[in-house]
Amino acid sequence: MRRVAQILRQVGACALLAGFAGTSHGAETESADTEPSALTGSRHVLILAGLPGDTERELQFDAVLDAWHVWVAAGLGIPQENVRTLRGWRSETNTVQEGLAERELDGEGDPPATAEVIRAAFQDLSERLAEEDSLWVFFLGHANYDEENVYFHISGPDLSGQDYAALLALFPCREQVIWITTSSSGWFLRPLAREGRIVITATAAQAEPNETEFPLALSTVMQLAREEVDQDGDDQVSLLEFMGRVVEEVEARYAADQRAPTEHAQLDDNGDGRGTEWPELKKLLESQDAARANEQSTQSEQPAVAPRPRDGETASALHLPWPLTIEAEDTVETVVDDAVLPPEEERGETTNED
Repeated sequence: MRRVAQILRQVGACALLAGFAGTSHGAETESADTEPSALTGSRHVLILAGLPGDTERELQFDAVLDAWHVWVAAGLGIPQENVRTLRGWRSETNTVQEGLAERELDGEGDPPATAEVIRAAFQDLSERLAEEDSLWVFFLGHANYDEENVYFHISGPDLSGQDYAALLALFPCREQVIWITTSSSGWFLRPLAREGRIVITATAAQAEPNETEFPLALSTVMQLAREEVDQDGDDQVSLLEFMGRVVEEVEARYAADQRAPTEHAQLDDNGDGRGTEWPELKKLLESQDAARANEQSTQSEQPAVAPRPRDGETASALHLPWPLTIEAEDTVETVVDDAVLPPEEERGETTNED
């Protein structure tokens, strides 16, 4: 894991694919082999890593975060100053403290991810972002639903889905992409729903409280070359294709261990808060491919009131400047694979005995 930290220091604030990073003063020109969605501002990433729960998961979380950081910096060219990570455990960048963190953000490393610190981070970032900017938020850790609210587990009192909805409402950004990779994450869909905001959860809302494979699968897919993620062969990677490839990796992990899947990822980007699974979203991709192949569409009158868009339409229109190839030094697969989970019986999971 320290090898990855060295890679990140070498990458620094270098924007290898400057089109994704952009600047609030005007984005740089895209390379000829990618056509990502237009973004006149800059993209910012906030990663919230909650309490691991034990030492083995702390090691795993560290490895996952390393992989995410490499993808954000080396793979998609977001400057280091536009990425902030809040952790809930002792690390090289912060120290766990008892109770609420009172240390100021003075360059000595971020304090642990408490409710106070998270609120301050959202508030600070919202004051610096404009409508033309983009906000991506990643959640790593554990969550639970208590029949009334869903909570993301952090140091000290937890914040609920409603709390995070209020924090996200501070942002004027048109592009908002929220990845919640935890157990019980499907319960976040309804409070966070807003038309145009893309919310991806590792689980459905109903009865999926087990620890997920989603963050590990996400880390794996982040290390793939463009052709391995591009599902429609147009030499571009949309956010919807990215999400679909992660779901396929999740399914492969369960199949390899002969376990019954206990997570079914959802995407909501039409604001109804219900979420849609990958099989239905894949049909949308296929229908869009068919429409592009038959470009002789008829000019019909537009309805007086436009219907609510289907889930996946916003995500399929958001193209990422995914690198053609991934350099060997920018992969962390061995690091993530070394962070092995405990046996299934200790994880509270059931195997497929059929």
